[in-house]
Amino acid sequence: MNFYSDESLCRALQVGYFPDQTVQPRVFQLAGQRWRLPTIDGSAPLSDFSIPSSFIDFYEPLSPAASDLADELEGAGSGEPEATANLSYLPNLSYLPNVCHGLMTLEEWRSQTAPHQSDPPPTDPPPTAQNPTDSLPYEPSPTIIWNTVPTWNAYGASRKKQFSDTRRRHRKLERELGPTTFLFDDPRPETLATAMDWKSKQYRASGEPDAFANPGHVAFFEELARQKLLLVSSFGVGDRLLAVHIGVVSKNRFFSWVPAFDTDYQPYAPGKQLLLFLLEESFKRGHQEFDFLIGNEPYKWPWATHVRLIAEIGTPPQSVRAKRRIKATLKPLLLDWLNGAPEVKTLAKTLALHLGM
Repeated sequence: MNFYSDESLCRALQVGYFPDQTVQPRVFQLAGQRWRLPTIDGSAPLSDFSIPSSFIDFYEPLSPAASDLADELEGAGSGEPEATANLSYLPNLSYLPNVCHGLMTLEEWRSQTAPHQSDPPPTDPPPTAQNPTDSLPYEPSPTIIWNTVPTWNAYGASRKKQFSDTRRRHRKLERELGPTTFLFDDPRPETLATAMDWKSKQYRASGEPDAFANPGHVAFFEELARQKLLLVSSFGVGDRLLAVHIGVVSKNRFFSWVPAFDTDYQPYAPGKQLLLFLLEESFKRGHQEFDFLIGNEPYKWPWATHVRLIAEIGTPPQSVRAKRRIKATLKPLLLDWLNGAPEVKTLAKTLALHLGM
């Protein structure tokens, strides 16, 4: 189980997206595993189709250990008192869009042991975490398992090029702009607001849907910050912010959620500099891992030691299959036209985001 199953996240989901309903966790069964999921009014679980462009990356099953599972069920609002004694009373699910199917080393991933995200999505039950097969495709969630790193210096030596380039840019920045500041925990509301504003500009510039144009997303992150559940980190010169990172530390695991930086200072790679500070701080604090979450972005791979395998599980409902058919039909018809009009492309993607397409 990870942060996306926490009751604290449910409260923020309710504030951001469902103010007139109750969002609470409940435990379900699917494919022989137990999943603790946010639900609306204690019944239907949320998914990435319930919230347009959901910031829920992926779920992980509850621990199979009986004592751990009983603790999870007790705090999950399962609605079934018998569930703690007899797991057969848990309600069944038929489908979840993004779950963790296992963990492999970076070397295994690069050797193509696992198929990649370009393949069609699976519909059958997944392999176990200990025995991934070649027949199912996955999206990667690069991560660092810190207990595989003996010392920080050893980690730097194995990534000499990345460390050298980042430190060179840091020295150049300090020569030209002045001494830098790094705050692992920056509680200022304006820091979070700046990060969301930068991220909006980045989405629009890249032609991607602007997630933070949705006021629900903004309210969601602001509520997490109000509950002191977000870890907002900053890097800058004096009072000038150059990069901000929105993350969460839960159960001694660092979730790298939303990185953002001021593009006016891109030659200094402020986002990369902030990331190196965060990695070192995470290592020093004894975190078990640093999870980059779903995404094949190039900046993640030089730092990763392992990869989580993310894919759907179960049989997609008709509504999901219908949306996929619409996408498959419309994409080739619209792609050429949208690529020739970046502003229209961004607007179309943002509209699709709001519609949950």
